[in-house]
Amino acid sequence: MIGRLACVAIGGYAALLGVLVHRQRLELAGLGLPWGLLVVLMLAWLIAASAAYLADLGPVWAGGAWAFVVLLVQLGRDVLVSSDAAGWTFTLAPLLIFVVITWRSPHRRSGSTS
Repeated sequence: MIGRLACVAIGGYAALLGVLVHRQRLELAGLGLPWGLLVVLMLAWLIAASAAYLADLGPVWAGGAWAFVVLLVQLGRDVLVSSDAAGWTFTLAPLLIFVVITWRSPHRRSGSTS
């Protein structure tokens, strides 16, 4: 129970940080490096990997909190996260990361027993 709550807390907190950072870019020689999006994707991977060891199906709990926070932010009129390619990448890629880490987690207890 405590592990699940920790997964929800870190997933929600990471999503809030991601909303704030995912649009940051660094201009180098005329090319825009989306460093904020790269940081968010790495953060999602670290959160998912950590959550896999905190609780059974921990990445599901963290990913659910991530999705809830991102969708909750979208309800406001000032922020539309999924308005371009960077926004859609921020919205969908972390969820894919959470699904893959859940599927690959050595501690998952669902599925075949053979």
